[in-house]
Amino acid sequence: MLIDSREWKRYAGLEEPIDRRAGRIPGAVHRFWKDGVTEGGYWKSAVEQAARFADFDRGQPLIVYCGSGVTACPNVLALHEAGYHNVRLYVGSFSDWISYPDHPVETDHPSSDA
Repeated sequence: MLIDSREWKRYAGLEEPIDRRAGRIPGAVHRFWKDGVTEGGYWKSAVEQAARFADFDRGQPLIVYCGSGVTACPNVLALHEAGYHNVRLYVGSFSDWISYPDHPVETDHPSSDA
């Protein structure tokens, strides 16, 4: 399973301030990395992190990405704290994905944030 950690507008392809193409890697689900912290900027508990990912299969490999590999890291940590162990970071993330002209990008707009 692919997990996109960017803001909703970037995930949905509505806005792309950095990369030359907008959208997401096909099949990716959205989990914004900042949802792992409280409004005051504190890291949420392992129980709260687990609730963010409750619909994920613990046995399935999880690949987390963002724009360049930096803001995906909090989700990697949160998943580990929530008890998911088959978690990987896509280091090059979306910027790497779109560097290959034949890689497809989804730009349709899902109706709600997961």
